[in-house]
Amino acid sequence: MGSVKLTEHKDLAQISNDDKCFTPLVNSRLEEVKAFRTRKKIYGKELTVVVSFNNTLYTSQVKSINNEMNKCLDKLSILSEKLTDRSEGRITKGKPPTIQSVKSQISSILSGQHMKTLIKTTVSESNGVPVFTYKADVNAYDELADTYLGKTIHITDHHCWTTEDIILAYRSQYIIEDAFKQMKDRKTGTWWPMFHWTDQMIRVHGFYCSLSLLLRALVIRKVKNAGITLSVNKLHEKLWGIREVLNVFGNSRKTKQSVVSKMDEVQKRLFDLFNMKKYLLS
Repeated sequence: MGSVKLTEHKDLAQISNDDKCFTPLVNSRLEEVKAFRTRKKIYGKELTVVVSFNNTLYTSQVKSINNEMNKCLDKLSILSEKLTDRSEGRITKGKPPTIQSVKSQISSILSGQHMKTLIKTTVSESNGVPVFTYKADVNAYDELADTYLGKTIHITDHHCWTTEDIILAYRSQYIIEDAFKQMKDRKTGTWWPMFHWTDQMIRVHGFYCSLSLLLRALVIRKVKNAGITLSVNKLHEKLWGIREVLNVFGNSRKTKQSVVSKMDEVQKRLFDLFNMKKYLLS
């Protein structure tokens, strides 16, 4: 289960987002998604390919593209004014630019994804000084919006899965990625530091780190089912802050009182959820 880059499969990416081959999906978690499926040989293997269009993703990408274009156009405007001032003699100091140096600056400005396609530039020379013109390519923008934006190409060897199952499984990959992120976290149940050198002890270390990850997942599941939304680290912080205090009265130390530290509302809910009262000393 995975995905491939749109640029590596232009035959699929360039299909219009309004093409009739796209079918709206019925799953409630995929309300703004439509897709079509096919088979294609990828990485030397026949795979099921699902091409999806997500309207939410499309809107987000259009916004990002527009913001990036505006930034690039502003920078190009500033660079153009400086070159015009030098060409007309208003700037005389400093190292004079060359056509190659101007092209390099333009290339740097347009280094963002799709920018070189969406903004066209032409470098020329005036009074021995490089100058350039630039404009947004409306046709290229329309083509990009109609093809690449909002699309994802999913691949899998689970040929019997439904289109909805393939897309939902792909979306669930973040859970596995989050598990790796947790294991790299150096505060809660982490792999590092290991302090072991033999294969046997490393395997044992890996076992209890995986066991810790499983226990944290079960705890998080119980918390979420109770309607409490917390990250693993925040949950750990809240639970760590719940302390039992043992007050001892008199010199004989026979009179004792067990109390719980002051808790906020979330900690009180966690205290009751995990029935922590039964672990108190008295």
